[in-house]
Amino acid sequence: MVGIAVGRLELARVAVQARLGLAGVCLMLVGYGLGELGNALVPQDLPDDSWEQRVWALFEQYPHSATTSEVVGSAGFALFVLAICLCACSTRVGRVLLYPVAAVGAMALTAYAGHFLAIKVLGTYAEYSSDYTVFLQFLIATIALCVLWRAIPGTGPLERLVASLARRAARIPK
Repeated sequence: MVGIAVGRLELARVAVQARLGLAGVCLMLVGYGLGELGNALVPQDLPDDSWEQRVWALFEQYPHSATTSEVVGSAGFALFVLAICLCACSTRVGRVLLYPVAAVGAMALTAYAGHFLAIKVLGTYAEYSSDYTVFLQFLIATIALCVLWRAIPGTGPLERLVASLARRAARIPK
């Protein structure tokens, strides 16, 4: 829902970018602040499936927990990062420097699917490795392939497929 609201804004305006960044910081402070407060106040001796434990769980915060405070805090973080990226891309130098990131972002579905295929081919070495060289290999390969693909054919293959299916679905009579 936040993305839909943000998508309706005039993101090229500096004032909008500043408000996005400010809103992001406020949401992070509220979400993560209340989450830390909740973590400190939650009684540790509650039974796992009790209604009290479920109520208190709404106030806890830890990564990827989908609790209210974590969702609010991570939405704020996303807005803040978006504001910084928009500011950075408002200059020619910023657009040039961030082109590799933009290329991966423009082909996110293809890059994501490519990771799954690579993990399937490489097996457990890639899937369960805690070695940073595997991460760096994936990162460099993803950026290089996305920049190359974006420069030559343009739209990613899976993005092109989804767009084609969406256009066909839009033509279906009601």
